[in-house]
Amino acid sequence: MPQVSSTLDQEIPKNKTIEQRLRLAGEVFTLYIQAATFLIEGNFSHGDITLSNIGRLSDGSLRIFDFDSFQRVGNMSTLLLSNNNAPELIVNGRTSIMSDMYNMGSSLFQILSGVEHNPTITKQQVLKHFQNMHDQRSNVSSEINLATLELFIFASLENNPVERRQKMIEALQVLQSNTSLSIPTRRTMHNLLTTLEKTRVRSGVLHSFGLFCRDLF
Repeated sequence: MPQVSSTLDQEIPKNKTIEQRLRLAGEVFTLYIQAATFLIEGNFSHGDITLSNIGRLSDGSLRIFDFDSFQRVGNMSTLLLSNNNAPELIVNGRTSIMSDMYNMGSSLFQILSGVEHNPTITKQQVLKHFQNMHDQRSNVSSEINLATLELFIFASLENNPVERRQKMIEALQVLQSNTSLSIPTRRTMHNLLTTLEKTRVRSGVLHSFGLFCRDLF
């Protein structure tokens, strides 16, 4: 069993500057694109990707833990759901890789902004957080820059899972061509892109109808 020195929810308070938050978010982003490819290829859903379930090992690397909830895509979630979960998971309770990707974007937003993402936060508010970070003119030297993270986060936080998949494909098409990224990172993005292109999710019409019914009661 690897020794965990800290979890990311414990690290966030120590990362107060934009430079520190960007470096941490870049580490997590790299971990996420690797994990997403693995989950899609295996037709699995982690189901509970949160900062408290990401640990820093004694060698400094990051790992996603708590795979007790690891399930086949499409199964009913066995977890207690909260408002931080993807909208479609709250509505129908069925796991999917797109709900995992929603949680990835949500937790990256939390690292960068210090604000826990929830359904009451609008796209305009997310955009404002990014504008404030851009205005700080960070000179941090990091492979994964703010623009890269912004593109990924906005795609992953789409409410409709069908649109989320399409936005993520479009984002990865841009990112895999970004020559400022290392070849291994671009290759990982390409692998995720090709895997995601083969993946189908539930109809956005069914998802929207579920949201409509929820709002009636």
